[in-house]
Amino acid sequence: MKTVAVIGAGPAGCVAASQLVLAGFNVHLLERGPGREVASVQRSSNQFSAALSEPQLLDPSCFARANEQSNWFSYLRGNALGGTSAVNAMVQMWGTPDDYRKWDRELGCTGWDWPQVRREFAELDMEPFIAEGATLGAFSRQVVEAAISMGAEPCVHNGPTADGAGPVALSLRNGVRNDAYGAYVEPLINDIATRSRLTVRSHGEVASVVISNGKATGLTFADGSQEPFDAIVMCAGAMWSPLLLKRSGLTHAGLGRNLKDHASLTITVQLAQPHHEPGPIVTSLIVGSSPSGESDIHLLPGNAVPTPNGAMSFAQLTVAIAQVSSSGYVEEVDGKARATLNTLDTADDQQRMMSALHLAADLLDTEQGRAGVVETYVDNVGTTLRHLLAHDNNTIINFIRRQPGAYSHASGTCAM
Repeated sequence: MKTVAVIGAGPAGCVAASQLVLAGFNVHLLERGPGREVASVQRSSNQFSAALSEPQLLDPSCFARANEQSNWFSYLRGNALGGTSAVNAMVQMWGTPDDYRKWDRELGCTGWDWPQVRREFAELDMEPFIAEGATLGAFSRQVVEAAISMGAEPCVHNGPTADGAGPVALSLRNGVRNDAYGAYVEPLINDIATRSRLTVRSHGEVASVVISNGKATGLTFADGSQEPFDAIVMCAGAMWSPLLLKRSGLTHAGLGRNLKDHASLTITVQLAQPHHEPGPIVTSLIVGSSPSGESDIHLLPGNAVPTPNGAMSFAQLTVAIAQVSSSGYVEEVDGKARATLNTLDTADDQQRMMSALHLAADLLDTEQGRAGVVETYVDNVGTTLRHLLAHDNNTIINFIRRQPGAYSHASGTCAM
């Protein structure tokens, strides 16, 4: 029986390991982060957290400035079993039909058109993985009601994504985070028929793939040791997969290129009354369309959190674009991944962001949006949303590019 190594125990690695075990292979699932004894601490919490995250360098203004380290910011990725699904905001969404049409027609991914993907969705046994609907917090309800007052339809998030506003679907099971490791790997460990074919190894940092005569034959680990494997599946994420492949001697021109993430700007909302809501911070979502695309705008409310002394409360409204044409790259510098996103580098992305920002301003300017709000800020030095929007579009775009705003949804560096 062949033995396969899966590098990375994030969402992709957990799914790949699960499918390989069910297909009859022996599988070693390798994660360089900690094991479940640490990850379970985060699982018990519904809150977004960076507790198990690993910072990687990000240049949000998207110009390489290697000699000005103060201009680089941390880009958080999950560093534990479950990967980023163990630390993210838990929002589950399908793609839009337009996304899949573009994959097939424009990006050369034959067979990924919407009719084919929709048939695949229909054949999946989704019951164990259906998300729980969120209960709206006060600020989320306020923003959703504002969107509805402007004509938004109810938004359904356990189906094809379309314009609308409403509660999100959260990766919870019985009120507990249901990350990729818990959904796909733990059932195999608990099943006597499959547990013998799966070995999970935390703190298993891979240095490179051993390639002999053009074939992957094993792995070299960070401690210098080597192990043979019949096959290797690279699931180390958009940051580290291309870098590990480069370390292994691969020279494909696209490796590490085409890096994309959703450009975003977080608006901090000062509330009139001190307030705190336990439970998930993100409980709702507003989806809209810009002149450049279909359902390509996200507004993500974050519920109230008090200041340490409890005297004031602040909520958030993250403004983001869900379709991105700007692209950057990731490179390895002194053993770390360093990413340049080239945020808002194209006219389409700039138009999407301006549409998203004006939609957010319009929502906050409704009767519902103004209720209980003292002020809205767009940075940590007191610049208000009103002040920002008084400037011309180029000034606004340049301001947003200087903010360290990203969804931590990096992709594209090992294109299909």
